[in-house]
Amino acid sequence: MLNNALTFIFLVFSLQLSANSLSINKAVIPKTTINQTLSQETTYDSTEVSVYLDEIASKKDKRNYKTETIEIFKIAKALDFKNGIAKSFFLMAEAFFDERNYDKAIEYYQKAQNIYIKLNNKQRDADCSFNIAYSYDLGQKSELAIENYKSSLKKYEEINDLNAMANIYTNMGIISDYIGDYSNAVKFYIKSYEIDRTLNNPDEFALHLNNIGQVFNSIKIYSKAIEYLNKSIKLSKENGDDSTLSYAYVGLNNVYLNMDSIKLAKIYIDKAIKLQHEIKERDYFLLSISYTDRGRVLIRQKNYEEAEVWIKKGYNIAQKEDLSYCIMYSSAYLVKLYNSQKLFKQAEKTATKALELKKANNMVPIRVILLTQLKETYAQQGLFAKAYQIQEDIHELNRVNTYESHVNNITELSANLDINQARKINEIKVTKQKEALMIKIEKQKIVIFFSILLLTSLALLSLNNIKNHNNLKKVNQDLTLKNKEIEEHRKEIDKQSKDLANLNEYKDVIFTIISHDLRKPLSHLTSILELIENNLIDEKELAKLVPKISNNVRDTTQVLDSLLIWAKSQLKGFNLKITTKNLHHFIDERLETLRHFAKEKNITILNETDKNRVVAIDVLLTNIIIRNLVLNAIKYSNDYQQIIISSHEEKGCITVNITDQGVGIKEEQLQSLFDGQIASTLGTRKEKGTGLGLFFCKELVLKSGGNIFINSTVGKGTTVSFTIPNYS
Repeated sequence: MLNNALTFIFLVFSLQLSANSLSINKAVIPKTTINQTLSQETTYDSTEVSVYLDEIASKKDKRNYKTETIEIFKIAKALDFKNGIAKSFFLMAEAFFDERNYDKAIEYYQKAQNIYIKLNNKQRDADCSFNIAYSYDLGQKSELAIENYKSSLKKYEEINDLNAMANIYTNMGIISDYIGDYSNAVKFYIKSYEIDRTLNNPDEFALHLNNIGQVFNSIKIYSKAIEYLNKSIKLSKENGDDSTLSYAYVGLNNVYLNMDSIKLAKIYIDKAIKLQHEIKERDYFLLSISYTDRGRVLIRQKNYEEAEVWIKKGYNIAQKEDLSYCIMYSSAYLVKLYNSQKLFKQAEKTATKALELKKANNMVPIRVILLTQLKETYAQQGLFAKAYQIQEDIHELNRVNTYESHVNNITELSANLDINQARKINEIKVTKQKEALMIKIEKQKIVIFFSILLLTSLALLSLNNIKNHNNLKKVNQDLTLKNKEIEEHRKEIDKQSKDLANLNEYKDVIFTIISHDLRKPLSHLTSILELIENNLIDEKELAKLVPKISNNVRDTTQVLDSLLIWAKSQLKGFNLKITTKNLHHFIDERLETLRHFAKEKNITILNETDKNRVVAIDVLLTNIIIRNLVLNAIKYSNDYQQIIISSHEEKGCITVNITDQGVGIKEEQLQSLFDGQIASTLGTRKEKGTGLGLFFCKELVLKSGGNIFINSTVGKGTTVSFTIPNYS
């Protein structure tokens, strides 16, 4: 990012979760308010020191900046002029900042801050905190940057400096965005946007829209990304903001590359590069990214020779300006280029060199891009062991930065934002209706007033008196009708808000199930199928993977069956289909499909339910309940143990018990076992699960009119019981 005050690139960690996503965000530049005239001391010498320090701060020629500041610092120290000493420290910090010596800059900002705190100068104290945070930011120490941004935010809140607060929220949003914390990124961007809207700063709106659009691109909600980036482009053009416009063009190029719309991607990257060449003050971060993206387009067009020229141009800029993220980014697509040309040694060398960058250790998404290309390098050479290890590294990185949770949270934020906007629109409509009504009332009051005055003057004209009475009655009726209309509007608005909230809650449940239970196994299966399709795996390797594929498909099918039945049960108009069944025979039929799972662990399943018991059940729902509970019992049982299914009648209901002799469940886990939020634990043979089996069972049992409960002792086993109502 370009720091317009200091002409340095603002580079914070640019992290993504997929190999094709890229966030290009524009930073807010810290305001150096220290250059304003400081408080004056009473002596002539102190005043002279202040004036001289102001002159140093205003100089464009920085060659003697540090030397002159040291000289005036000595004078201020000799006079014990606290303001002069503090400002000297601040100017020294700026000098080190210009030299990119951020550790030294932080040291002197802190020295200045300590004096300003003693002088109770809250504005200067807050400015120092901001500049310390910004120095950590450019030094790529995101945690310390966030910590100091939050500290400066509290200080600016105390002095009600809304402009500074908006800038801080934007910068915290960018850091969160680049470390993959997309939920907090959107939250901070929205706060910054709301402050600027309160301050009526429309010039900043394009920046906020661009940043939010980049987040939607990172989480692959491309329609929203295009919507926000196009709005940013429109406002940037209206404001003459070429810098933000360039970022939006590059953002759209990335969206269309991710959507495989190569023609549109080329149009926008060409616009971005042309505009950057026209801007006098170069943003080397964006220019490096743009050149590399031009190469990406050419790779898609299989113009490898020209692609290499563009990507190396981006790489050389990144090396010269010490832009770690850009080095990683250019290297990733050089590796992709070399893979396309079968130049595997060059590909491996380039990837290894980039991955050794110490400053890039926390750049998770760009590391994912680079590792993905390196995996292809090994896979195309038939080095499957190395390719598999790289794939495991990628899975571990993506596990740490949970993509699905961010999609869920951001969708919720977006939905809440839409709800708030709808409420505001309705509130405005109601307010306007009330205002119109009040105007009408005021007019009626005036009419009534003059009518009464006229009637007082013409007391003998009784007919006019009666007419005035009728007029007043009609006004009151109109008023009553309007009040009823307003009340009806308010009720309708409340109803719409509740409906939107219910829809949002239902959507959250669906997202949780799909993201946790279906996406990951299908993703693994897709990866294996791609290796087969591209002839990157031999028959021996495939034979080893077949059992895992079989288990994967079996588990996914089970989850899908449960999901479909559960989802159907949530729809309006869903009715139970009750039929009469012999409970013992029904359970025996279900167990026939499950005994081969038990046989793998030599587990015996005993059906000890009453052979004469007849129950009224919904077959589909009860089948899913029994299947999930028995499979769960098998999963947590040891070899050669027993699972017993029994039943008894109690309080007009039939209770079915599934008892195992397995590992049991800890007390602290029992409290949240049925809510779908607890992480699944491995079975006795390291079997994996989803953590949502009991959640489905509880939902379906409740839908059937029954209840479900659980008793467990660690090391002794677990009994899960559910009740079947007596519908007779």
